[in-house]
Amino acid sequence: MEQEDTLESILNLQLSSETLTVLYLPSILSLLSPEHFSTEPIGAKQGVSPSHINKWMNRIMSLMQSKDAGARWAGICLARKTGHIRRDLLVEYAQRWINLTLPLLSKTEPPPVWKASIDLLVYIFMNTSHLADFRRQVSTPTVPKLTTALLDLFPKPDPSLKILIISSLSKLVTRFPTLHRALGPNILGIVYPVLSGASTSSHSSELIRSTAYLLASMHHLDGKPGAPLAWRNTLDATIAEVWKCISHLQGQVYVSPISPKKPFGFPSLPSDPLMSYQVALDRLHNLIVIFEALF
Repeated sequence: MEQEDTLESILNLQLSSETLTVLYLPSILSLLSPEHFSTEPIGAKQGVSPSHINKWMNRIMSLMQSKDAGARWAGICLARKTGHIRRDLLVEYAQRWINLTLPLLSKTEPPPVWKASIDLLVYIFMNTSHLADFRRQVSTPTVPKLTTALLDLFPKPDPSLKILIISSLSKLVTRFPTLHRALGPNILGIVYPVLSGASTSSHSSELIRSTAYLLASMHHLDGKPGAPLAWRNTLDATIAEVWKCISHLQGQVYVSPISPKKPFGFPSLPSDPLMSYQVALDRLHNLIVIFEALF
């Protein structure tokens, strides 16, 4: 089957209604390949006509604006797949996709819609950062808004959403450090509670590891001149916390040989002996993960 027929058949059959789009989305995503969007002939196969590309993009836009949450989710997933296959279409439609998905993060939506929106938004910004005009006109004013929306979403009780948010923040902080300097304290505000070993919450090892890597990337906010010193301070703060935990667990007073300029904002250990022992043990484990992330 030729690429054009495949794209046209999907539009006429699987994407003919919102219900069918949601139902057949997994098979559509697995089927699509660069050949289906190539306008150039491949062997004996004809290239896809621009009209079918336009119909495809219009259908995606329609789905993303649907009143049905499932259809919006499907449209966002199709946009992400299309942008991966055709970077020129990603750049062309990026602004429109951003305008449709970024507001969803501040609304009451099913978690799959939030996750798909985050995935698409981060993918757009990470794959357009080399375009000077796009970065100046779109990324610079919008990335901080995305980060703020992610921070507001983080308290939602969805473990996989939390992991996605943390990993997304790591990418954004590393790629756009200057845009996150003012948001540094807010980001650390969600990092420290996860890594402190708080007895009131139980975090998965994947979330702990992702958060440790986010903390280890925060030195980028100090720019090229200050990044090495900021990284060293994170290392010093980690070592100082390790000494505190060991001192508490062994019931002896150990004075850390290192005094970091900016210690971690971990809460004090609980006054209850049994609870404080568990928190100190968990915190020590998390500090080891931070060590791994730093190196």
